Amino acid sequence: MRKIIKILVCIQLLWSSNVWAQNLKAYANRTEVPQGETFILTLETDDDKTSDSPDLSVLEKDFNVYSVGSAFQSSYVNGKTSHSRQWQIVLMPKNSGKIEIPAIKVGSMQSEPIVLNVASAQLAKQAQKADETAQKPSFAVDSEIDNKNPYVQQQVNYSFKIYDTGGLNGDAPVLMDNGHNDWVVKSLGSPEVKSKVINGRQLREITFKYALFPQKSGILKTPEFEFNGYYLTRSRRGSEPFDDIFNSGFFKMGFTDMFATRNPVVLRTESIDVEVKPVPAANGGYWWLPASQVSLSAEWENKNPIFRVGEAVSRSVYLKASGVMETQLPDVKFEEIAGAKQYPENPVAMSSENNGTIISVKKFSNVYIPEQSGEMIIPEVSIDWFNTHSGKIEKAILPAQKVMVFPAVAGAETSMTETSEIVPIEPKETDVPVSYENSQKQINGMLKSQWLTGLWIALAFVLGLLFSYLLFGRRVSSEKHHNVSFYVKQIEKNARREDYKALRNSLLEWAKAVYSEVVISNLDDVTAQVKEKELKEQIEQIGTALYSPKKSDFKSDAFIKAFQSEMKKQKKNKKKAEPLPKLYK
Repeated sequence: MRKIIKILVCIQLLWSSNVWAQNLKAYANRTEVPQGETFILTLETDDDKTSDSPDLSVLEKDFNVYSVGSAFQSSYVNGKTSHSRQWQIVLMPKNSGKIEIPAIKVGSMQSEPIVLNVASAQLAKQAQKADETAQKPSFAVDSEIDNKNPYVQQQVNYSFKIYDTGGLNGDAPVLMDNGHNDWVVKSLGSPEVKSKVINGRQLREITFKYALFPQKSGILKTPEFEFNGYYLTRSRRGSEPFDDIFNSGFFKMGFTDMFATRNPVVLRTESIDVEVKPVPAANGGYWWLPASQVSLSAEWENKNPIFRVGEAVSRSVYLKASGVMETQLPDVKFEEIAGAKQYPENPVAMSSENNGTIISVKKFSNVYIPEQSGEMIIPEVSIDWFNTHSGKIEKAILPAQKVMVFPAVAGAETSMTETSEIVPIEPKETDVPVSYENSQKQINGMLKSQWLTGLWIALAFVLGLLFSYLLFGRRVSSEKHHNVSFYVKQIEKNARREDYKALRNSLLEWAKAVYSEVVISNLDDVTAQVKEKELKEQIEQIGTALYSPKKSDFKSDAFIKAFQSEMKKQKKNKKKAEPLPKLYK
């Protein structure tokens, strides 16, 4: 009987020893974890023979797994040697509150669950105080907007703030892909860094600013942003004899960083509810432009333009708006002008940031070519917009202007080739012609004398007859002056100067004269008509030089050679088209 009992006791001891050997312990280096920071979960077993690995799939729901390391350890105590195996897992909680690390299996072994207290990284909800004795950085995040009740497409300023006790590194936050297609987001430049004291502690306040534009009305949630960064901790294992050396001077900043551990930090904002107001019914179907300020201005290609029959004069109109993107700006429409042709160019738009406000500008260039002399009225330009400050529809106006058009003068240099500095021309408050203002005042002064009225009427009649004679008498000369040969000379001269604006204008006039059966309004129309491939490419480079920030590959020699080749082909085709020789030469 005693033998049986001894055998049973031995079996029990062996079974207990085997169970102990297959124990799996789990412990965390801290159970109070701020959201966005990592902690280390250690799994340890005395079964150093196992080839199994931990099943970490149970952690995917509540944690991000950053790294997994394993090691074997041996110890010698009281003459006995023991072996163990460890796994160190770096984890980051996905959410805040009470979170349980579930039981983890390694083969047939299983650990006990561990409960963590994860404090929210949102500053307003952060309950814990930083552990100063741990000498580890503490972080918090906050977000805010300046308007919770904007109109559709109105700018809303959004701030992403990070509070750091020191040592945080990383790039700018990224916009999370959470299906926020209801917003257009634009960064407002580099972050602002300030020092701030919270609860008696010195912190860095890092603010990233964004402009948000809601694209529909109703209750919308703001987009979420995520900051991915890290902080460094140095390993002291084996470095105690040299600690004083490596913790001073150059080595403190350089050498010891080679042995630093990079600890990841992820901080994410929470969405903010915004009630977006719809487009007011009072808008009346106009282009919706919700801005804080809108203005129209204009400038001529030359400071004091001279208008002559058949000569091109270019003006640029600028639409400037505060609080909107460049894609929100409408197009300016130029009304027809009696006695003149117009050639609008493709608009160019851009935006920039100024003190937290998006400033957008759209440029509209238009070429005017008068067809008759005398007074010409350039129509008013207006844009309706919604003032987000007053809540009312307003109108930005560029007033109409009167200009005096001179007759064409044979042999004179045209304003088309002038390259004077471009300066803005302020809209005139009085309806006074741009040219001959002083002479008109003198004439008005002379007409004050009533006894000269009859004389002036007779003189005006005579001058009218003379003017009519000169106008019709010089028509043939004017047409000869503005014939194809004249434009060819202007084109070649402007090409050698690489005066792209003047070259564009002279090309348009040449093409109008040569290809009279089609409508020529821009350089693309000219390119469509010419035959020479090299000329087509050089004309495209003129457009690049005028409208694109890219460097143009325009070469004046290549252009002139290709243009002359085009002219030769045209002359050759013209001779083939003539069925009979001319009767008179």
